[in-house]
Amino acid sequence: MALKKDIVQLDIIIGNDQARKELIELESQAALVKKEMKNLKVGTAEYIAASAKLSEINAKMDEVRATFDLSKMSMKELRKEAALLKIHLNNAIPGSEEYTKYETRLKAVNTRLSELTAGSKLAATAQTSLKTKLASLADGFNRYEQLVIGVIATLTGLVLSFRKVVQVFNDYEEKVDNLSALTGLAGDNLDWLVICMK
Repeated sequence: MALKKDIVQLDIIIGNDQARKELIELESQAALVKKEMKNLKVGTAEYIAASAKLSEINAKMDEVRATFDLSKMSMKELRKEAALLKIHLNNAIPGSEEYTKYETRLKAVNTRLSELTAGSKLAATAQTSLKTKLASLADGFNRYEQLVIGVIATLTGLVLSFRKVVQVFNDYEEKVDNLSALTGLAGDNLDWLVICMK
């Protein structure tokens, strides 16, 4: 867990986002105060002072979060921000300046979440459309596969038959040439002899 937090902190420092850096420092301060409060007895002066310090840190964290650019926040950060704003909104008095501020920010966060969700739905729709097109292409290929195989087999058979005919004709010509060489006949006499031998 600590390694993951260090990586996030390193990424934020590299990004040179001062607001995020300040928020991380405030969160670590808040964690220290909470840890300190666990060891204190509730109701003591030290506990009350620590609680006030925690409230002050939380208020600073809210101010820093309010400065974040929503377009640079991840879906997880937006959901977390919306949850925090809902908590603050539930605790604020309706109609007050504080309530209006939280409500405006919550609407902006929800709008950004809707934009991102719509974008991901559009991507999912495009992916589904592509899958459908590929499936119909494969279906068309499967439908005509047997026909294509039949045509290829027919063409192969024709080529092999043509080769056999050519081979028979070449053998015949070779035999006629051999007959001509043995008998010494040529022209019409050789043709007459070949017809007689059939």
